[in-house]
Amino acid sequence: MVSVRTSAIHSLAVVLVLAASCSYAAADVIVDYFNGYGATDTALAGNGTAGSGWAGVWTAQTSGGTPLNDVDYVAGASLSFSNPGYSNAGNLTGSADGTAGELTGASSPSSATYRQFATPLTGTIWVSALARIDSPNDAALLWFDCNTSSSSGNNAIGLFGTSDTATSPFFKYAGSASWTSDSFAVNQTYLYLAKIVIDQSGTNDSIEYWIKSSGDTTPITESTLGTPIASRNTADALGTALERIGVSFDQSSGGQQLDNLRISNGPNGFDDVMGVPEPSTLVLALLASITIVGIVRLRRLA
Repeated sequence: MVSVRTSAIHSLAVVLVLAASCSYAAADVIVDYFNGYGATDTALAGNGTAGSGWAGVWTAQTSGGTPLNDVDYVAGASLSFSNPGYSNAGNLTGSADGTAGELTGASSPSSATYRQFATPLTGTIWVSALARIDSPNDAALLWFDCNTSSSSGNNAIGLFGTSDTATSPFFKYAGSASWTSDSFAVNQTYLYLAKIVIDQSGTNDSIEYWIKSSGDTTPITESTLGTPIASRNTADALGTALERIGVSFDQSSGGQQLDNLRISNGPNGFDDVMGVPEPSTLVLALLASITIVGIVRLRRLA
């Protein structure tokens, strides 16, 4: 009996080691939950450190060499999203954890604050973020390879209000900006999902994106995403790689926020940015549970 129990313990050890190794299978994902940036509201620029896929800190766009600093770090704030296909894991809610946002209001259009990747991303890239807009006509935008020395950029997605009652999806691709006819209510948290394919057709890059509402009980999966809010693939919009990502907030009322930023160009990129464990990890976790139950039973029989 002892030998059987010892064998079971060894089996559990092997399963746990394999599960641990698989838990790092999502190492392709690059995240910023805006955790640990401090308990005081401040400019987002200067926060963050190099590592985990990032080249360094958040950096403000400049004008004449002067940082514009239109984007804030909002301490003690947090956004969460409710859907069976999405996990909020990793996003802390302490006083020293927060979001990117706009506190005092910037002129329209405001500049972006960006963060460089340690290694430029190629292939198929998935991006997700949570966004909330508290007032109509305001905006919360994600920028792909925004400029570093001015307040402009060529590629962006997000909600950008165009009326006094709601906000609409905004899309800027290769310098061409447009709004869709869709309408989204303010004072709600939304999930931004973008799929970028570098050199999808020759040198042309594709960008397509979706906006999902919180609270739907149907799991969001890659196969059930449906038609994107917007999609373009007619230009070399990003060159040979995605080098940086930026955030910006427009209009003057304040109250806009972005949180839970995830980027992945790994083989399971969609699952990575949704925070969903890979199937192999789930299987190993189940095996570990079964092994533990077996050990408990063996001890009762001993």
